[in-house]
Amino acid sequence: MRLLCSKKAGREGGECLAVSVEIAPGGPVVEVQETSMAEGWTGCRFSPSALWLALKVAQRGTGIAERAEAAREKLRAIEFGCGLGLAGLAARAAGYHTTLTDCLPGHLKNLTAHAAKLMAKAPDQASSPDLHVRFLDWISDVGTNPAAWSIDSGSPENVAASSDWERLDELQLNSFDLALASDVVYEEHHAMLLPRVMQRWLKPGGFWAVSLAIRDADMSHLAKFYMCILRNSQQQEFGSQQRRLSLSGAARHAWADSPG
Repeated sequence: MRLLCSKKAGREGGECLAVSVEIAPGGPVVEVQETSMAEGWTGCRFSPSALWLALKVAQRGTGIAERAEAAREKLRAIEFGCGLGLAGLAARAAGYHTTLTDCLPGHLKNLTAHAAKLMAKAPDQASSPDLHVRFLDWISDVGTNPAAWSIDSGSPENVAASSDWERLDELQLNSFDLALASDVVYEEHHAMLLPRVMQRWLKPGGFWAVSLAIRDADMSHLAKFYMCILRNSQQQEFGSQQRRLSLSGAARHAWADSPG
């Protein structure tokens, strides 16, 4: 794996980099464009969690890349709270038709410009693009009352601002083959909302992969996430039941997958 940083651009909030990541030996290479903290609030910089997940997407033996290779038709991937979109773009490089989602206008602006740049390099896909950027607010998506969940409505990621951005079409509910998310659990309600959002968009028998940075010493948010996953899987088929959990102490990440 190699990291190539280039195109330094001075912006409000500090320098931003275009980072190219070789996600598997000999390629493919995925490029992400950082954005300023002033525009994105969180998830604006190259993230170890996202890198870890992107490498897992491309790694032989996880089943993610192999599924895309074996499929007769192009499979569909979605990344939730994608920030720079590294994991989702890794899925695209692995052969998935990919949708990147976030709720922060700064990220959506950055992703839209970056996606247009990437698509310009693939003129043969002009009539049928394999990369989309969509607004998705978890709170409104699952119909949650913020007051009932003690959600801080003052935090930027908890305030929907979708008027300028195209939303996911509800016809796409339960239609994605792969769901990805990295470093998206900052508060307790994030741990509880993410499984419900994944359940709405992931097709039955689909595959989900999540990389979570551990921020609380007792790992209560991580435990809450898994409790919600197991509860949902008992109530309704939610991909397949989660089969393994391993913690990387050095990287402080959690990895979970559900092979269909």
